Amino acid sequence: MRIYKCNWCNNIFWDKPRKYCKDECRKLARESKRKAKSSLTRGGHTLYEYRKFKKEVLKERGCICQKCGVEAKLIHHVKPVSEYPELELVKDNVIVICINCHILCHPELLVKFMKSSLYIMGK
Repeated sequence: MRIYKCNWCNNIFWDKPRKYCKDECRKLARESKRKAKSSLTRGGHTLYEYRKFKKEVLKERGCICQKCGVEAKLIHHVKPVSEYPELELVKDNVIVICINCHILCHPELLVKFMKSSLYIMGK
């Protein structure tokens, strides 16, 4: 018979091979991973909350760029989340925008994209 150690509470058990001694430990571990700091957006919301917000905005306003009128699947924060984290999930602070207009709003993204493309191509 082998001895196992619970990855959550460090209890010892020898029942059968698994990561957690009981379902409660498994649920707590899963919940803590969901709320991990790395899974939070810059405004402090979970990625689930942000994606849900984005989906609602796109559904309400349609998938049309509010700057040039072409098909769009991005939202752009008028007031940046880095400066106004409390406005991250405020619908009045976002516009639906296409990738080209988004790059015009953030020219540094184009430079970053170009550098990563050159790196991938091996130049």
